[in-house]
Amino acid sequence: MWQSLPEFGTGVLYAILVTAAYTFAVGLAAGRGQPRLLRSARLGAYATAGLTLFAIALLAYAFITHDFRIRYVARYSDRSMPKSYLFTALWGGQDGSLLWWLFLLSGYTTACVVWLRGRYRHLQPYVIATLMAIFAFFVVLMLFAANPFEATIAGARADGEGLNPLLQNYWMIIHPPSLYTGFVGCSVPFAFCIAALATGRLDNEWIVAVRKWMLFAFLFLSIGNALGMAWAYEELGWGGYWAWDPVENAACLPWFSAAAYVHSTMIQERRNMLKGWNVFLICLTFFLTIFGTFLTRAGIISSVHAFAQSDIGKYFVGFMGLIVAVSLGLAIWRLPALRGKAQIESVASREAMFVVNNWALLGGATFILIATMFPKISELWDDKVTVGPPFFNRWMAPIGLVIFALMGLAPLFGWRKTSPEGLKKAFVFPVAAFVTMFVLHVAFGRSLGYPAFVEKDAFYPGIVGLVLQKVGSALPGITVALAAFNVSVVIQEFSRGIRARQRSAEKRKESESTLVALLRLVDKNRRRYGGYIVHLGVCAMFVGFTGGAWALDRETAMTPGQSYHLGKYELRYEGSRMCPGNPKCSPEEQADLSKRMIFADLTLLQAGKVVGHLSPAKFIYHRQPESPTTEVSMRRALAEDVYTVVGTVDPQTKRATFQFHLNTLVSWIWLGVMILVSGTLISLWPELSFREAGAWSYLRASAGVATSLMLTVWLCVLPTNAYAAPRPRAAIALSHAMRPLPTGAFGAGAAGLGLGALVAFRRRRSR
Repeated sequence: MWQSLPEFGTGVLYAILVTAAYTFAVGLAAGRGQPRLLRSARLGAYATAGLTLFAIALLAYAFITHDFRIRYVARYSDRSMPKSYLFTALWGGQDGSLLWWLFLLSGYTTACVVWLRGRYRHLQPYVIATLMAIFAFFVVLMLFAANPFEATIAGARADGEGLNPLLQNYWMIIHPPSLYTGFVGCSVPFAFCIAALATGRLDNEWIVAVRKWMLFAFLFLSIGNALGMAWAYEELGWGGYWAWDPVENAACLPWFSAAAYVHSTMIQERRNMLKGWNVFLICLTFFLTIFGTFLTRAGIISSVHAFAQSDIGKYFVGFMGLIVAVSLGLAIWRLPALRGKAQIESVASREAMFVVNNWALLGGATFILIATMFPKISELWDDKVTVGPPFFNRWMAPIGLVIFALMGLAPLFGWRKTSPEGLKKAFVFPVAAFVTMFVLHVAFGRSLGYPAFVEKDAFYPGIVGLVLQKVGSALPGITVALAAFNVSVVIQEFSRGIRARQRSAEKRKESESTLVALLRLVDKNRRRYGGYIVHLGVCAMFVGFTGGAWALDRETAMTPGQSYHLGKYELRYEGSRMCPGNPKCSPEEQADLSKRMIFADLTLLQAGKVVGHLSPAKFIYHRQPESPTTEVSMRRALAEDVYTVVGTVDPQTKRATFQFHLNTLVSWIWLGVMILVSGTLISLWPELSFREAGAWSYLRASAGVATSLMLTVWLCVLPTNAYAAPRPRAAIALSHAMRPLPTGAFGAGAAGLGLGALVAFRRRRSR
């Protein structure tokens, strides 16, 4: 078998296709009057998932053993690569990433089928059949267009080409799997939606079923996009974290529609409204995940994130057409059942605010989609138009402000209708916070280095350009004031809940401290108050985004001994060195023979005192010398990051060119992401029934907690090339101690804890 691994791996893919097709047919039969076949469909789903696991294990084995008979292995690995990057190479190229997608889908399918045991028996057959149809598409795609087991025509070579140097970064170990986990996670809600449409069971049953699945997908869409921002910030070396690249834009589109659904589903659960709208949002979210995958792999756009141009685009276009046709056909068939009798009674109601919030989120997503595809669309009339980051920044600023404002407005309204007295009472504190923050910012912001108004150039002539210019200039002050407004809303909601609990306890002649009342309040309604914590995370992220208005970007050339002033800092250039070979290089740098490393050592001073050492670098890999990588070096702080990039270094004179960036409040973005992840996990945390938990359940819980803790520790100690610190051991230790933990560590660890609990305990049945 091992002598013909390429053929054997392809045979496993054919076996997956056969089992998926069989399970699809059996699932449809089980749903059309033959319920006895449901067990066969469940077993077929397990078999399909098991074969997929076997296929990914085969490819991993091929990488570890350097089986260069396989074209994909030869193209994305070499014998000098460490095992961590050999593992990363599984999704480093197009063919392997499709198999990785299928592997994640097998995990979701297995978890879903296990969870469905004894539940939703009318929906089960169609849920399984839909998941198998997705399986079949990706297997067909691999078999006929992007086979990861395809053999090289010329036979096995002595060594491989190696992984793209840009992908040899620790963020790439966790960013693509996280984003794929979010993308693939949208398959399960879509499968339930199709099942509900097929069976006509369009009440709240399927909405309740997909609630946790959609939240889980939303969680990893958030984590995946945040990790992608962190990778771009540290690896690409242009000084920013989001460049409105087409692939970046495609990755964030499902986040908008998923966020809209997370809000609108509450209206259907509470008022039995928006049935058709929720079906649309679920189908749209899944469609956008496939569209994002298509955009990355079809080669129709130019992007640093895109894979090589290929002919798989036609397969994706066909599958997207099938998704639209099936979803639209079933929705039209069930249109009478999708029309709810209840209507929005008043504009001054929470459901009305949620609907407007949905429109704003989808409006932002629509703008991003059209602007992303416009250069390609403009080719139809032979006049290609380029859309760059300034265009996105100017137009997304007002759209983002509207979404940000609506986020705070919705909780101030009650369900059905809010009285004028109730509105006045609800708005007093948040409006006071907004006005106070705005006045303080205008009065003291400039003296603190954060002016409320930053003059922008006119982007367009006429009234539209003038409005955009004024909004852009006032953006810092408005955003900070809106952040205060949103935070005050959350504080008000929590304080109201705490006071209500304490009054209730007093009536029972009991007492609850503020802390106890807070914990019990969140425990009683985790979904609501977890959502408020998510809002706090979004506030922190908006503050971080606003920091770009106060950032400094400079370019200069320096010789050893010269200094450059960047805001309140002074950067002194000490000289350059090449590793390995220089005695100032660290032992790790001396031992790395896979590349040449050219460092430019800088001393960072503030008020004449040394506060740090920075060493930006250029890495030139021996296997790919034509693609040197830029290794940034930065000093992080909550207020600002000092971000340095070296361009060129003259080997004789040591004269070097630099880019210096003083990135204000960027750390608030990573802080906001961690708060957002924490809030989502609170919303996901299951209701536990300790009476049902036996010894085996506690053992499983302990295993889940231990695994998540080990994962957290592993992520925290991952090495980073972004911090090339000075050479003395003490300074290296100090810089590593000051280095913040990767943002994904907390989220992944907390996610592991949540999954451990989900596996360990059975939820208390609410039905």
